[in-house]
Amino acid sequence: PLKGDPLQLFSGPEKTVLELPLASSASAVASQYTVAGIEHILIGTDHLLFVLCLMMIAGTFRRLVLTVTGFTLAHSITLSLATLDIFRLPTELVELLIALSILLLAVEIIKHRKQGRQSFTWRYPVTVSAVFGLLHGFGFAVVLQELGLPGSMKVQALLFFNIGVELEQLAFIAVDLGLVLFAT
Repeated sequence: PLKGDPLQLFSGPEKTVLELPLASSASAVASQYTVAGIEHILIGTDHLLFVLCLMMIAGTFRRLVLTVTGFTLAHSITLSLATLDIFRLPTELVELLIALSILLLAVEIIKHRKQGRQSFTWRYPVTVSAVFGLLHGFGFAVVLQELGLPGSMKVQALLFFNIGVELEQLAFIAVDLGLVLFAT
């Protein structure tokens, strides 16, 4: 529109016709950003590997819920800070550190299986997942910065992107637990 904030629509090459609305509704923003959060996790093999490692380390269902919640709360903080331009880290550094966090968890799993020792990661998975969650939040922010946030609904878009991320994480965990139960 000539007056007000620009409108943002997510689209891909599969759509040949795009209808432009006169205004962006709160429900449209919620839907677009929830789907964007879900899609980010679905295509993020690195993140799915990280969650799988957390599942292996957590052990019990209760610890798994606390571990994933700790991760979610932490990544929500840095996702918000970076997306709202309060604090940022260089993208290359974030991507490197995220890869190292996955590698560290994989090494912890291998060491635990070989030696059986309880390292800090195994004793305190919630703390470890929260610390790594702070790092991963900066990675999620890169995606949101590329998508952009609607000027008048930044907080809502941020919230619903985060909800999409969490919904897909929980769906991934549910499918994995279902497969494990089915296999045993």
